[in-house]
Amino acid sequence: MRFARFRHQVLLAMGLPACWTAPAADVKPPEPPKAPAIGAFDAKSCARDTIPEMVCGMREEGAPRCGPTAASLDTFDARHLHVTQNDGEKHTFRRFVFDGAGTEQYRDELVAESEGGGRDESQCCYSRCTPMVIGQAEPATPGYRVESRCMPHPPNGTSIPSTKDARCAAGVRIEGALRPYLSSTAETCCYAIPRRYEPIRGRAARVDGTARFAEVATGTAWSTAAPATVPIAAEARPRLDPHPDVASLATEVRARLAEAWIAAARMEHASIAAFANLSLRLLALGAPPDLVAAAHVAAIDEIEHARLAFQLASAYRGAPVAPGRFDDAAHLTPASDLAELAVETLLDGCLNETVAAFEAELAGETAADPDVAAVLRRIAEDEKRHAQLAWQILAWCLRASERPLLPDLRAALRDADLPAPAAPARPHEPDLAAHGVLSDAALGELRCDVLREVVEPCLAALAA
Repeated sequence: MRFARFRHQVLLAMGLPACWTAPAADVKPPEPPKAPAIGAFDAKSCARDTIPEMVCGMREEGAPRCGPTAASLDTFDARHLHVTQNDGEKHTFRRFVFDGAGTEQYRDELVAESEGGGRDESQCCYSRCTPMVIGQAEPATPGYRVESRCMPHPPNGTSIPSTKDARCAAGVRIEGALRPYLSSTAETCCYAIPRRYEPIRGRAARVDGTARFAEVATGTAWSTAAPATVPIAAEARPRLDPHPDVASLATEVRARLAEAWIAAARMEHASIAAFANLSLRLLALGAPPDLVAAAHVAAIDEIEHARLAFQLASAYRGAPVAPGRFDDAAHLTPASDLAELAVETLLDGCLNETVAAFEAELAGETAADPDVAAVLRRIAEDEKRHAQLAWQILAWCLRASERPLLPDLRAALRDADLPAPAAPARPHEPDLAAHGVLSDAALGELRCDVLREVVEPCLAALAA
């Protein structure tokens, strides 16, 4: 019933019959990412238990030619790094030596990507044979989403081969831990890296498809009560000034709650930029004024959500927390066509904002602290309006487009990132539901429920 009522509200907001229903399609997990390609390099020079790696980037300003090692680069493109971690420090790449063939290939790729642009002679590539730390690794952690990291076969073999493919090592140290063999292809060995499922809550601020957030800073500007002169919603509502009871909480619980609310605050803060950008994109594409106005109202909602979240984070942390600079806000995805806007709206609005709404609603029902529960109820109420707005924007995109968009939408939904059920909390990490923070397992289940009970039926209604 929880989802059915909201689904009917969405259908009504789009001007569709609210009694319509249809069986939901099966939601399939995403395909694992394809193995990254590696540029040209003399793999025969690599010893046993080493693999070829390459780093490319722009040479130092004023340098007339590529330097002898990658430590001479000012910027780094790490698409061909498999074991080495790119921390942005030049000394990390001092053992990568100039690779002429790789440089030429990389420059050709940049020309192709720029659709006929000029050749960039400032780009240089460097390669090396990177030693792998290998051994027998424990299987992937049950209940975590598994990401595959693929790398070339060791050109001259490995001393600890996998029992499933002798060309690949049984385990390779990646990102600070020994990762187990997962699979292989004709050219690569892939290893399993467990990832905690960390969904984007609400509409994301994206640059080149990646969600961006402000850094965390110290300050009180975003953690104090909203002044009476600042509008906080479409309609006048009582201003919230939460002061949760923290005195009785254990130190580790307070720390985890601070971490959770800082993460939520950064997402709410980023959504301000996302809605501001959305209003500009709607204007660029000729949207009606009611959709543009609603996007601005949603941005104002997100300002209040961010303030409330930073105020709770500050209370649990015992020190004022605020967002720092957000330079990426000036570089968000510019105006695009209706198809791109429709896909983005389906995933970030119809899906993510609906999940955010019901996450806040469920968390508010379990939160024992009345101030926390009040904040979560406010967020849930607003996010439901934002989700309905997303469906209205999606319906407008379908009507305004000169070509059918449903195939693009269904493909995007099939590829949507679905979590595996999360592992249970360890003994020293108590469940925080009583404090208004849902577990990873609950969030994963909720996302699947929203897909099945709201997104699939409403999308099918639009198709009908």
